[in-house]
Amino acid sequence: MQLPQQLKKWDNQQVRYVIVGGWNTMVGCGVFALLYCLFSSYLHYQVIAVLSHCISVFHSWLMYRHFVFHSKAPMIMEYLRFNFSSLFVLGMQMAGLWMLVGHAGLNPLLSQPFIVMLTVLTGYLMHRYFSFKIPQDHESDR
Repeated sequence: MQLPQQLKKWDNQQVRYVIVGGWNTMVGCGVFALLYCLFSSYLHYQVIAVLSHCISVFHSWLMYRHFVFHSKAPMIMEYLRFNFSSLFVLGMQMAGLWMLVGHAGLNPLLSQPFIVMLTVLTGYLMHRYFSFKIPQDHESDR
């Protein structure tokens, strides 16, 4: 089926990644903000960031799997690769929070979205070439 000319620009993996990534970012920041508001009086913001990550990563994997990479790979191994990539990005986010909150004195709620935006390119590259990697002979299927 041919896409109408106006929709063809949306039928691009990078465009879909940005759109789904924006949604995932809103969900992730919302989860972080909710957990921070509920638990910041007795949990450190770094612990809240890890909890938020654990909750948000499953949602993100499903969204990227179905809407961006159209993956048909076995779910368990792909989910493990996705988690490894996401843990790497989480490490970048934790270091960024440590720098912005711990050393620059910014509020965690203002720092988190900024850090997440900075990790978008790294996340795309890791997911494209590692998490959702497909064999070369199937590359044209995308």
